[in-house]
Amino acid sequence: IRNQYLSSIATVEAAVDNKDLLRDYQRRFFNSSVNEFKDEKIKAYEFGDMYDQNRNKAFIDKLLMHKIKVYNSKGKFVVPVNQGQSRMVKNFFETHSKYADSVYYDASAWSVSNIYNMKSKKLKSFFGESEIKSTENFIKNIKVNKSNYAYILDWDDYNAAAALNLLQKNEIITYSAFKPFSVKVNGTKSIKKFNYGSVLIPVSKQNISSEKLFSIVKEMQEKYDVPVYNSESGYSINGIDLGSNNFRINKPVKVAMLIGEGVNSYEAGEVWHLEGWHIANEDDWASIVDCLGGSEVAGGALKSHLNWNPPNTGVTNSSGLSIMPAGAKEGANGNWYNQGSYVGIWQASNRTDNLRPYTELAFDQASVNFGLTDFYDGIYILLVRD
Repeated sequence: IRNQYLSSIATVEAAVDNKDLLRDYQRRFFNSSVNEFKDEKIKAYEFGDMYDQNRNKAFIDKLLMHKIKVYNSKGKFVVPVNQGQSRMVKNFFETHSKYADSVYYDASAWSVSNIYNMKSKKLKSFFGESEIKSTENFIKNIKVNKSNYAYILDWDDYNAAAALNLLQKNEIITYSAFKPFSVKVNGTKSIKKFNYGSVLIPVSKQNISSEKLFSIVKEMQEKYDVPVYNSESGYSINGIDLGSNNFRINKPVKVAMLIGEGVNSYEAGEVWHLEGWHIANEDDWASIVDCLGGSEVAGGALKSHLNWNPPNTGVTNSSGLSIMPAGAKEGANGNWYNQGSYVGIWQASNRTDNLRPYTELAFDQASVNFGLTDFYDGIYILLVRD
């Protein structure tokens, strides 16, 4: 803390002493940016998430905070490149997969759109309908009405996790959908499609009155501007019914972080333990493989369609786990190997020698393979519920 304080004060003092130089540099910086991007082929970036108003709002708020001009355009949003903050526009939207220098600081900071998981498109021409000056009253969700059966929170929303946390702090019992469904909502004939993860809040399961539950749900919506709907029936139009066992109860997540003596300060926070979960062991993996059709095809059911080297044999990702080909870290020399073609996953074990059991997936095999490797190698873990 002392070092950070001294560095901060020294930086402020140096800035005051060199204020004329810094003002001149700032003026030249902005003037040159306008000229630099005047003839840019890419004229604007288009973005917008049609399913998530709060994600749009959060991203636009960040743009406006940096004095970047944003416009409405045919139901989406556009940011022109040719403006005073053109360099910042590039930093928000450009994605670099290769770097001229191997030394850099936190590459994630150079593509803000990726941080927000905001898809964008480059435009060679654009039409801005109206400039967005503020996001006040930006969210236009239908206000939730009292239900005697259930409420449903749309999990696709940027603020859904915070909303669920509020419910759990109030000891509200909730369930998550493991399959999509469509139901009539808000006491009308209106049909709403709900995605994986949608949160069901049943009235009859609670330990409080329906009036108190409605008060908490209403508070949740007002605080986080989330889309939440009321349903008066457990029957769906399509997909699973609200009483299906494909709705699984949400247990509050409690996280422990290891710090203090014996933990390197640079590594604090890198090891987490989630209460109610454990590292998959041999029996867990046997169950997973059996559920996915056996060891000869289970690898394909576990692998993601993305990032694996061709031919990515047998991939279906029917498990929904989307396991990536992250490779492995050699304990002896610290080097990473086989990224794109392989992933190793530890199995929980009571072995006391230098070998540990692991599971392996490969780019050219549909199968799941098991083996032993040195305990100091760096591979991954799979967490399963207790």
